[in-house]
Amino acid sequence: MIDNNCGKEKVWVPNPDKGWISGDLIKEIPGEGWLVRDENGKEIKIEKDELRMQNPVIQEGIDDMTSLSHLHEAAVIHNLIKRYEINSIYTYTGSILIAINPYTKLPIYTKEMIESFCDQPVSKLAPHVFSIAESAYREMLNFQKNQSILVSGESGAGKTETTKFLLQYFAAMGEKGNGVNTSLISEEDIVEGNNIETQVIKSTPILEAFGNSKTLRNDNSSRFGKFIEIHFDKIKGTIVGAKLETYLLEKSRIVKPPENERGYHIFYQLIKGFNNSFLIKNKKKEEESNNNNNNNNNNNNNNETDINNSNNENENNINDLKSLLTCQPSDFNYLISSGCHSIDGIDDSQVFIKTENALKVMGLSNDELIGIYKILLSILHIGNIEFEKGKEEDSSMIKDESTFGETESFGKGYNPLEISCKLLGCSIDILKSTFCSRKVKAGNESYMINHTVEQASQARDSLAMFLYSRLFDWLVVRINQSIDKIGAEKKENSFLFIGILDIYGFESFESNSYEQFTINYANEKLQNQFNHQIFKLEQLEYEKEKIDWSYIEFSDNQDCIDLIEKKPLGILSILDEESQFPKSTPSTLCTKLYSNHSKSKNFEKPRFSQTHFIIDHYAGKVEYDTNLFLEKNKDFIISEQVSALESSNWKFLTNLFQILSKKMGGGGGTNNTGNSGGNKTSSSAGKSTFKFTSVSSQFKESLNSLMTTINSTNPHYIRCIKPNTEKRANLFDNVMVLHQLRCSGVIEQLRISRSGYPSRLVYDNFIKRYRLIVAKDFKNDDSDESKEWNSILKETDLNSSGSNISTTGASNNNNNSNSNNNQIELKRKGAELMINKLSIDISSVQFGLSKLFFKSGIIANLELLRSQTMINSATFIQKIWRGYVDRKVYSSTKQSSIYFQSLIRSYLQQLEYHSMVEENSVIHLQSLIRTNELEKQFNQLLSTTIHFQSLLRRLEDSKEFNTLMDRIKKIIKIQSLWRSNLARKQLKLLKIEAKSLTNVVAEKNKLASRLGDIQSKLDMESQLSQKIKSENEQLSSQFSNIQIEKEKLQKDFGNIHLEKEELLLKYSALESEYDQYKQQNELIISKLKRHINDLEEKQQRPFGNNEIIGNTSFEGNGTTATILNNGVTSPPKSSPTSPIRNSNTVKSGSSDDNSSSDSINSDHLILSPKQHKGEDRKRNHETSSISPPISRENIGYDPHVENIDLIPREQYNSLEKDYKELKQMDETHKQYIESLKLQISQLEEKVKKSSTHPRSLLPGIPSNINDSPKVIYTKSSITNDNQHQQPHNVSPSNSITSLNSTTSPINMMDSNIKSLSYKDFTNSQEIDAQQQLHQYHLNNNNNNNNSNNGGSTNPLSQSSPTGSDKHLQQSTISDLVSALNFNNCQLESGKYLVDLILKNHDSIVSKYVPSEMGGIPEPAFILSRCFLKNIYDIDATVIGTPNSTVSGGSGGSDHILDPIETNVNILIYFCDKVEEVVYRDPKSNCSALCYWFSNFYVLFNIMETYSQDTKDQLSLNDQDKALIEKLKITFQTMIVKAHKNVVKNITDYIQPILHKSLNDTTTEIDFMDPITNYLNQIQISLSLENCFINNNLCKLLFEQLFSFINAMIFNEILLRKDLCCLRSSIPIKMNISELEHWVKLHHGKEWSASVCDKLRLLKEVVYILMIDKTQLQNDELRNEICPTLSIAQLKQLLTMYSPDVDSFEDPIPLEILTSLMDSPKYNPDENILLDLSKIFTLKFTNSNQTLSSSTTSENDLMATINLNALESVQYACDDLVSNVVKKNIEIVSSNQKSIKK
Repeated sequence: MIDNNCGKEKVWVPNPDKGWISGDLIKEIPGEGWLVRDENGKEIKIEKDELRMQNPVIQEGIDDMTSLSHLHEAAVIHNLIKRYEINSIYTYTGSILIAINPYTKLPIYTKEMIESFCDQPVSKLAPHVFSIAESAYREMLNFQKNQSILVSGESGAGKTETTKFLLQYFAAMGEKGNGVNTSLISEEDIVEGNNIETQVIKSTPILEAFGNSKTLRNDNSSRFGKFIEIHFDKIKGTIVGAKLETYLLEKSRIVKPPENERGYHIFYQLIKGFNNSFLIKNKKKEEESNNNNNNNNNNNNNNETDINNSNNENENNINDLKSLLTCQPSDFNYLISSGCHSIDGIDDSQVFIKTENALKVMGLSNDELIGIYKILLSILHIGNIEFEKGKEEDSSMIKDESTFGETESFGKGYNPLEISCKLLGCSIDILKSTFCSRKVKAGNESYMINHTVEQASQARDSLAMFLYSRLFDWLVVRINQSIDKIGAEKKENSFLFIGILDIYGFESFESNSYEQFTINYANEKLQNQFNHQIFKLEQLEYEKEKIDWSYIEFSDNQDCIDLIEKKPLGILSILDEESQFPKSTPSTLCTKLYSNHSKSKNFEKPRFSQTHFIIDHYAGKVEYDTNLFLEKNKDFIISEQVSALESSNWKFLTNLFQILSKKMGGGGGTNNTGNSGGNKTSSSAGKSTFKFTSVSSQFKESLNSLMTTINSTNPHYIRCIKPNTEKRANLFDNVMVLHQLRCSGVIEQLRISRSGYPSRLVYDNFIKRYRLIVAKDFKNDDSDESKEWNSILKETDLNSSGSNISTTGASNNNNNSNSNNNQIELKRKGAELMINKLSIDISSVQFGLSKLFFKSGIIANLELLRSQTMINSATFIQKIWRGYVDRKVYSSTKQSSIYFQSLIRSYLQQLEYHSMVEENSVIHLQSLIRTNELEKQFNQLLSTTIHFQSLLRRLEDSKEFNTLMDRIKKIIKIQSLWRSNLARKQLKLLKIEAKSLTNVVAEKNKLASRLGDIQSKLDMESQLSQKIKSENEQLSSQFSNIQIEKEKLQKDFGNIHLEKEELLLKYSALESEYDQYKQQNELIISKLKRHINDLEEKQQRPFGNNEIIGNTSFEGNGTTATILNNGVTSPPKSSPTSPIRNSNTVKSGSSDDNSSSDSINSDHLILSPKQHKGEDRKRNHETSSISPPISRENIGYDPHVENIDLIPREQYNSLEKDYKELKQMDETHKQYIESLKLQISQLEEKVKKSSTHPRSLLPGIPSNINDSPKVIYTKSSITNDNQHQQPHNVSPSNSITSLNSTTSPINMMDSNIKSLSYKDFTNSQEIDAQQQLHQYHLNNNNNNNNSNNGGSTNPLSQSSPTGSDKHLQQSTISDLVSALNFNNCQLESGKYLVDLILKNHDSIVSKYVPSEMGGIPEPAFILSRCFLKNIYDIDATVIGTPNSTVSGGSGGSDHILDPIETNVNILIYFCDKVEEVVYRDPKSNCSALCYWFSNFYVLFNIMETYSQDTKDQLSLNDQDKALIEKLKITFQTMIVKAHKNVVKNITDYIQPILHKSLNDTTTEIDFMDPITNYLNQIQISLSLENCFINNNLCKLLFEQLFSFINAMIFNEILLRKDLCCLRSSIPIKMNISELEHWVKLHHGKEWSASVCDKLRLLKEVVYILMIDKTQLQNDELRNEICPTLSIAQLKQLLTMYSPDVDSFEDPIPLEILTSLMDSPKYNPDENILLDLSKIFTLKFTNSNQTLSSSTTSENDLMATINLNALESVQYACDDLVSNVVKKNIEIVSSNQKSIKK
């Protein structure tokens, strides 16, 4: 089935310009080969053996080129070009990594990329330098064998950068070995230090500065070779040290760099960057600090003398360097000769800063830095020394005036020798003599020989090269001292190492000199080792699979190596021999070479040159020019110069030679590494002071040592390729790359692979992919082959489905191995059947244990057959489908025709029916029309008749009416005539009367009066009009008033809020008044305690007969207090501004005992020691303690009642509302009063039982409670109290009533004052409290009844409580606050309370306080109520309480602490204890960490809420502000630490689960169940959601967790071929869906959608893997499919995508990738991987400080706290109250004992 000509259409045609171009086969020419037409249309004849076939499309741009079916140069170049076009610069060739320099920065070396390659199988990852590093690192740990990585390539190929990336990866692995999760550490968090990893990385810029230079091919070319050993711990894999060895530094570049190239970078960096040096900046800082010290300090002069001297010396050296470095590179002979002083795009001054920082990291001191700079500067000035002919023949002398003195930098009088000697600390005369002459010994005699000008210049250059090489060697020694932490203490096999070799690649130029010869010699040795290693790997693979194979011939270059190094006639031996003869020339050298090696197959003589020779290397023939061989092989060291340097008075220089002599065997030379090519020197070593040493012999020795080291390791190879000479990106020179591949041995490796069986497939993949080719051959079920084939497929399918089921137990291991062996054997039989059906030559196939091995080209033919079979199958399927479709169309057309005909017939019948219906309808319509017309005619006639009749009747009526009207007119005419007759008569009479004067006047007056009437009427009408106008204006004004009234109502609506605020102010006034009561009560209680303690002491000792006991007075300056029968003081009168006044004040009277018999009302009880806003204690037995106010309308006048405030009616309603609000507040105070009364009653009972007289011992408390004295408020008592309270910082309004007693006071000493002990406290609790309280309520009721019967009303009276006595035994948070203030020990008791909360933290159960906010964590609730609230308490911050004292005791002289400072100290103590007990405990699980995370989060938000609510009311000093800010920062720090601990706990569990699920090949991907089980187990959601304000926190953690899962899986998919496929996308999609369902099911909240949205990027990736990828070429479809995915990420995803083995999908066409790269949105510098370190971050938006793992985050931690709801919470805490009280009493007792002592 497969023949030689199958599918051979496309071939590669050789081309001199492009290397290879595409062509088509036309026809075969018998005996001559094939006729081929190339892409240019030219026809070429190619022999059959030279035919290079193209690979199938599926193999275009593959990762490993050994998988190519046709393995040759053209296929390799084409594959590299395709990969280079899509920025895939790394490609495998077997075990070799080919790295093509992209000449641009690619974002593929980030820490996310390092994390993705960590602990991953290399076969699953894309080619990368990190994959080689990971392979070496894992093989070192797994097999406990040293590894080596050989990086080679020509100058500019990227060897140095590759070495940097390797060091970067190993440094990260060292960090991971130390337990650092590098994925969660951002690059900003990595601080440069002096750890080994940092020092190893920082050694690179030092070596680059001193060993790299600009060449024609590379701007940063290494001019030396180096081998870096990184030492690792055998078990942990951490970096324990490192070692650096260098080879063959190019010293000639120091004195004579080639044209258009530069010397070593450090010279140019020093000249341009010294002004930015750390030394100069440090000097300025020291000068400023010294000036400050001189102004402030005048002591310690003796101790600072030495320091000042050294500082002065350093300052002088710095000043000298600064003055000498005011020059340019063109001012020095060694730098100006090349004509190149700068590099495009590189700032030498900035690079110098990095170099200097690296030197500081290596531990170099300022003195050492100055020493380095001085040596470098002296070398440059040595180069400016010029010589001229001397007076004697063949002599020389130094020029008096150097030509470089004419420059502006130096000026006239410039003497480079003097400057150099000054810098080096050498004698000018001694050093000068070494240039112009030398000392020669002959026997016992010695004589001087003069130097010619040329020899003097050589001596000068020899000194410069010697100094630089020794400085370079010293730097290497210092670097090794810094990074080699094991040092001399290291033991054999105590560590493992990975060596990185960075050495020149093979070089072949138009003119090749000594450097190319040594470089190519080293590469010959390395290639020989490479060939043997590759052949060895091939051999091991064949032996492992146990296949039949013949010996593979490979190009062994041992003959070429022997030609170079074999003694005694090798090229190196002849070169050393000729170098020792003074009269040797290049011609004599070549003559000896020709005579000894003319017959060698690797040596040739050029035709036209007598000083050249040719060596046939493995990479090709190279012609060498020997003109400079002899000079460069010699390394003359003048012993006089060495002696002059060693006798220097500069300590740094002498120490430098001493260190090198110790490290390298003495004499300031080098060891066998050949770093500088030097050797041991001694003044007595020979007859001449010139000591000849051979550079080649040293290099040979060091190279052999290197090869020995490499052969003892497991090598890995990286071949760096330079794509073009123009250093441009996206430019690929085929011929140049092909030449480098040959030189690097890649082509030879491909030839070795091609000579064997390069194509390999496991049986399973072979059967799955190619069984469709032979499927038709096994259709016959009757044949034996078909039955065997079907049985094999059935059994293998069954076994493969069951292979995912893991088995446990030792008894099943053998069965599993046997099953696997049987399965492999069945698959092998299936493969054999397929091979037979495919007619493949059996000699081209080998059956291994688990793989099939094919000769080159077989797989390509199989792929062509497979594609052809698929095309044929598709054609057949299309044929069947089209026939089916056509038949279906015909049947549908036929049925449609029949149906259409039926529709037409039906339509015609309908038309006929409609015509009949229309005819009948017309006949009926006509009848109706006729009927209607007749009806109209009849109606018209009838109406006409009726109208005619009406007209006739109207005519008759009109006639009758006219007759009547004529009669009436006549009657009226008669009447008018009669009236006119009467009027004429009257006129006559009037005329007669008018003739008299009186009548005229009267008539005038009458007319005047009528005129007045008319005028008045006009006036009235005018007034009426004015009135109407005014009314109109009034209406307008009323309308405007309505608008004003509307605005007024709106203002009144706003005034409601103002009234509410006034009520709150009234409430705060009452609160301050109660605080004053509290302070007075505490003072009285403390004094009462002292009396009781004194009483107990007196009970213990009997009184003498002469001892007089009288009244006892309290200590103080004339201050007295009324001690009531219930043990509390009466409150003062309410202030005038108080919203509620005391309406039942005790009437002032005489101080006589019998002056009044009124009892003390219960409304005078002092209230709770601390008020809590909104505190609601709902007890069944309590009633309102404050009666509503009384208005004047509701009460009558009683002459026996005085001082009653009669409240007006309009104020009654508002005040009644105030009193109702105060009812809630007074309930708390009432309970506290009752407990105080109960305690005092119990103390009285105890006094009664004692043997002494209690009335005499305790003045003011009679034996009978009912006989207690009255409380009388007097003006004098208030005044005295005010005077007493001022020293204690108490408000003047606070007053204490005076005590009127018949007993006289007794002076009590301070030593007799004793606080209440815990024993007394507990004993008092044992008394029947119920009876005492019942009696107390009866007294109150009696007093109230008596008052009411007497006609007086007390608005502040309190009814007796009722209800269960059980509530009296429960202590709440207010009791805990009182207990903390008990005995004035708040600081100590607060810390003790913190210790109680944190006790047994490991077994703590998450406790939550019931509240309207869903529950507050218990510690946060207690601390916020007991301490945090006190910080923002307005009264406490203004007045100050005596509860917080320094000593915590009861002494009156204790210093009162600031309450803010006390509470802040307690809360900071709590934070410290949590960090110590919880955070640092390795046993703390995630649930406990989340619990404390929640606590600090709640505390921080409560603090922020308090701060916002009281910011306008608090007036704090700077100290208090600083304390509060310190506490806020502490809370933020604790939140960040808790968050980090929670994150570490979660990621440490989830990350291995994801890693294992994605890497376990035996099972399908399943990470959902373990993750959800873990979350359910730790109950992270439950521990955070019990409190509603934790919604933000819970949302934050889940969003970060899902973002972490999204980023981790996303990064894995982008870099792994086994995950970037359809087969893996399905289980990933299922897991994502189940995870989203779990979140919505368990956390059905608003933020569930936002949490699931964090997986959107992963969902887009999975969707892309499941669809047709060609849709992504369309911009609109692409934006719809993956709106979140960037173009660079999409390009990487499609690059890594690989179709399944048995799928029919084609690989991603490169055109799609190139179209994506051409998109304007494509950013090649974008980091395609997601940064894990920026996921777990925090942000405090309402705070000035922002503490987080990263400063860039959108996760807000702020929440809204309802303080009223928080402070109204009831929470029982009996144990805490009793323990705190006990602790307080113990503290006071211990303090008193210490005072007594």
